[in-house]
Amino acid sequence: MKNIVVVILNYHAYWETEKCVSSIQEKKLRVSHIVIVDNASDNESYQVLSCKYFNAGDITVLRTHKNYGFAKGNNIGIRYARTILGADYVLLLNSDIVIMDREYLDKMLKVETEKTAVIGSRVLLPDGTGKLLTNAAYSVNDIFLTCIQAYVDRKKILKLIDSLKDNSKIKRINGCAFLLTPVFFSYYDGLYPYTFLYCEEHILTVMIDKVGLTTGFADNACVYHNENQSARILYDDYDEERSRQNRRSCWHWLLARVLPYHLLWRITSFRKGRKM
Repeated sequence: MKNIVVVILNYHAYWETEKCVSSIQEKKLRVSHIVIVDNASDNESYQVLSCKYFNAGDITVLRTHKNYGFAKGNNIGIRYARTILGADYVLLLNSDIVIMDREYLDKMLKVETEKTAVIGSRVLLPDGTGKLLTNAAYSVNDIFLTCIQAYVDRKKILKLIDSLKDNSKIKRINGCAFLLTPVFFSYYDGLYPYTFLYCEEHILTVMIDKVGLTTGFADNACVYHNENQSARILYDDYDEERSRQNRRSCWHWLLARVLPYHLLWRITSFRKGRKM
């Protein structure tokens, strides 16, 4: 029996987290536990969530003492899932995700091979369109273009990226919902921790590629994403801040690209005494 734990990162929008948890419960996903990490919300999020799930034996609500951003916040949940709950697999979900399919996890697991480190799915957006495409189907080097769009004409870069798209090679999953597998954890403990928002999937792709692993994509699995709810709450000028965070994060992508595996392993490792 696979021990699959869900990690949901909450910031401020606890009502979205409640919908996410409800969708998991309603669809009866085969998960052993749900870990909610409240990323130091400045409202009543922690109180509401901890009270709501106080008597739920399969739900744990954690609280950070500061807002660590996406990667490090998720790593806190991953660490709890792995070291306390003994998770084999960790499903990372944004708080504004709704599970639409009872067989979502089954479909994800069907594409797993002995070299699959991470598995993604299709994503439906509020306007009915989607990353029903995946913004995933690019090689590692092509992803560089996604990073530099923060500095140059975005429309031209997106057009160039689209021309390079190759559906036969799925590399980058969408960061709002993805499954980390046992083979991923045999190389890394968690995500690259030094970005705050954005480019986490790009860096994850580099990490996976560096050790010769692959990305799986469940084309017939889909989640609904009520996109960027927490980010829009966090920033007054969302578009400007998104560009700033993208510019900062893309340098970390470049750093991860040039670092040897043993340094990336040290950066992402949180278990004392773990050896490569």
